[in-house]
Amino acid sequence: MTSTATRKTIQPRNTYLARIELTRYVAASNSFTVWTATSGTVSFCTDALGASPIAGLSSFPLTESGTLGTYYAEISPTYTNLLIPYVGQTIYQVVRAGANLAVPDLDGVVPLLVEQPRYV
Repeated sequence: MTSTATRKTIQPRNTYLARIELTRYVAASNSFTVWTATSGTVSFCTDALGASPIAGLSSFPLTESGTLGTYYAEISPTYTNLLIPYVGQTIYQVVRAGANLAVPDLDGVVPLLVEQPRYV
């Protein structure tokens, strides 16, 4: 059997839609359930743990999309342009959700390759 992985990218000079479906593991039922957080943020960092946020690209508030458990943040080119020095490098989209974001109930990390848009 073969599998194909899709590479996620982010491009300076373009709006980026950070969209994530949040689920949480429930040990009692051994299943995942839809997460409905009281608040959440998305940040872009140089490390997967979120300890090194990129200046100007952290703590964007997440908004529920209307579909239970699906949240998004629209990041404008004003902010994505801060990624120009990272072209060709991998950065990390870090999502944190819960009542206390300093000690979040939920963490999610997505690696993103910063690439130059085709048309500049």
